[in-house]
Amino acid sequence: GSEGTSGRLWQPTVVRRFNGSALQLRPPERASARPVEGGGCDKWAVITTIFAPTKLVRQLVALEDWCVVVVGDRKAQSEEQYVRALQLSESGRRRFTYLDEGAQRRLRFNIIEKLPWDHFGRKNVGFMYALERGANVVYDTDDDNELLDASSLSAWAGLCVGSRTQLLMRELSTCADSINPYPAFGARWEGNGRPQFMWPRGFPLESLRSCESMPERRNSTPTVAASAVGVLQSVANHDPDVDAIYRLSSHLPIDFPRKHAPLDAGASFALPFKTMAPYNAQATLWGSFFDIYFFVDNEYKLPCVKLQVSSLLTDPDSAAKAVRKPKPTATSSLWG
Repeated sequence: GSEGTSGRLWQPTVVRRFNGSALQLRPPERASARPVEGGGCDKWAVITTIFAPTKLVRQLVALEDWCVVVVGDRKAQSEEQYVRALQLSESGRRRFTYLDEGAQRRLRFNIIEKLPWDHFGRKNVGFMYALERGANVVYDTDDDNELLDASSLSAWAGLCVGSRTQLLMRELSTCADSINPYPAFGARWEGNGRPQFMWPRGFPLESLRSCESMPERRNSTPTVAASAVGVLQSVANHDPDVDAIYRLSSHLPIDFPRKHAPLDAGASFALPFKTMAPYNAQATLWGSFFDIYFFVDNEYKLPCVKLQVSSLLTDPDSAAKAVRKPKPTATSSLWG
């Protein structure tokens, strides 16, 4: 079988080396694209689907200050079927776009024919569609989730769009350049509150019991300016983004006992500078688009896992209670 199902640990392979000067990271730059006709929103939610409209899509469309684009795959409904099932209001019709196969092929993006069909990577079309129409913040999510507090999504998005808010949070400390953030959120069994150790999908298994998996909270509470926040990743209750090893060996469902008030200091943790942690496409707010596009590979389901560098982790208040539908067992690998 593949490396994802053979029981062998995946190992990176050096393809080429960069011998130039070290890259200098700059503060996030806001989108500067001129909105095309049909724009009008600076906040966009992007989803890809093969399903009929779900509760999450209805929640997002109900937010008057958000636009929503849903990218359908070949198995999905046609535009006419999807929009009819959604039963949009007049305001919703102005802020909602559904891109079925025909609509995607009519777009002028060069990437359209390079992306495989029947693949999560079709979401890249939605990112390009939103950015071309002037998006300054993008909410990247799955349509099998539900928002715990839809009203707070705009409050979190405000951090990414020209806000002067100072958000106080504790910074996680680690002995290494990668970190498992889940223990800091106090994961527990849903229902009885029993503590549960867990890790995000993409975290190296050989580091599970090292200091990288045991972040410590510093005594001081640093102030982080909203203008420095490029990515807001929320954890998800019930069925969070974990790998197949966790699913086979540990407990689900899980919840995270955190406050749900927008911009609550106790609900957020900052990653130290030059520290990485896995993050995903389940509930992510993008205010800086340096890494928004998904890597596309035909064999592995890599698009859902990325590495977050000096970004911000938040709790489920703007995130999701996952209500996942059954998925093919072929995706149940170390990556899936």
